[in-house]
Amino acid sequence: MNSGIVFAEKPSGTSSSALVGKLKRKLGVKAGHTGTLDRFADGLMILLAGQATAFSDYFLHLDKAYRAVISFGKFTDTHDPAGIVMQEKTEEEARKFLKANEKNLSAAVKEFEKIRSQIPPAYSALKKDGIRFSDRARKGERLMPAERPVRIFKSELISLDIKVLTCTCEFHVSSGTYIRSLVRDLSIRLGFPAHLCSLTRIQIGPFSLDHVHPWENFDEMPFVIPVEDLVPWPKVLISKDDVKRIFNGQIIRLPEIPTGDFFIFSEEKALLAWAEGSEKSYRYRRVFH
Repeated sequence: MNSGIVFAEKPSGTSSSALVGKLKRKLGVKAGHTGTLDRFADGLMILLAGQATAFSDYFLHLDKAYRAVISFGKFTDTHDPAGIVMQEKTEEEARKFLKANEKNLSAAVKEFEKIRSQIPPAYSALKKDGIRFSDRARKGERLMPAERPVRIFKSELISLDIKVLTCTCEFHVSSGTYIRSLVRDLSIRLGFPAHLCSLTRIQIGPFSLDHVHPWENFDEMPFVIPVEDLVPWPKVLISKDDVKRIFNGQIIRLPEIPTGDFFIFSEEKALLAWAEGSEKSYRYRRVFH
């Protein structure tokens, strides 16, 4: 099978585009992702191959969950380990701060559950006038992305390790939320330099790292899952006589018209179309030849 969904675990130090490129070469079809991870980050990525790339928006807008390790003592311009240090404290100062502020830290992390918007980091792939903010920042432009609505469903301090000056947090957030921005704002709220030193995406919607099939070295063929096995939409079967009509874009009479998104299959169980129903009519979102 060369069309469907691949659950991959991106290692730290590898770019998201490298995984997409590997999948494309392995299967010989177009491929895409449903949300990138920064190079320093690791964890779950949902990759799409072949006709499944049409469903990227469905997966892109699912909630995400992350495990983040925050390091205290340095504030960087990118808010991660790859950035330039803008403010720094000694280890002794950081250790003293953490010992005195453990309760404040836990409360400050929990406070993120109340926010409804955030300003993305200057070093991001978001664009203004066709140019990435990260590229603008590298040229010295002091321009921040616009504030955007977000939801933080869970924001919790899991552990604090004063010895190595780090804490581990878990965040369950809406799509488009930047964990680096949360750490930036946490540092500002506490009045002490900190940055995100590691990040693992542990869940996308209902899918977790448990869904990943071994593909660590990307030398073997990936395990590809049909999109209809994972997207919980109704399935409508049509007769052989109507298959050609669908390929010509004709609206045919269906045995039933579900409300909302649904799949149309042939009697041979081949995916023919993605459609959207409303009352007694429907329209094609995508027809698969």
